[in-house]
Amino acid sequence: MLKKYAVLILLSATVIASCHSSTNNRQTTDDSSAHSAEEVVSTDVDTQDVQAILGTYSGTLPCADCGGIQTELILNEDSSYKLTKKYVGKNERAFENSGNWTFNEDNKIITLSDIEDASDQYKVEKNSLRYLDKEGKEVKGVLADEYVLLKE
Repeated sequence: MLKKYAVLILLSATVIASCHSSTNNRQTTDDSSAHSAEEVVSTDVDTQDVQAILGTYSGTLPCADCGGIQTELILNEDSSYKLTKKYVGKNERAFENSGNWTFNEDNKIITLSDIEDASDQYKVEKNSLRYLDKEGKEVKGVLADEYVLLKE
């Protein structure tokens, strides 16, 4: 009978220890989910390295009070970016932002630094980036398919 209790206690201790180890591993993984350009590997979008995400993306995003927002986003290997926007028919001046970008491998989201008055997130898709709203969600509705920048 004593052997049964000893085995039961040993088995319980092993289970508790493995649960604690699993929790620690999960916390470490969550903390390291945002990566710089050099660390990006995204199998969901048919890429094997950062080279597949780097490059120039462009398109015309919807605009409530103009003909569209001509947008160009350049993602560089050193984790820097340049974002250029031009409001068609409203203001012919181009607006530029630059800074650094990070990639969250878990949800395939690129986040741009130093963006103040618009969303700073894009979801990586095959040969394109999908502009996300300020809450980091895909835009829904009739114009949802228009919120895409295509890779050049």
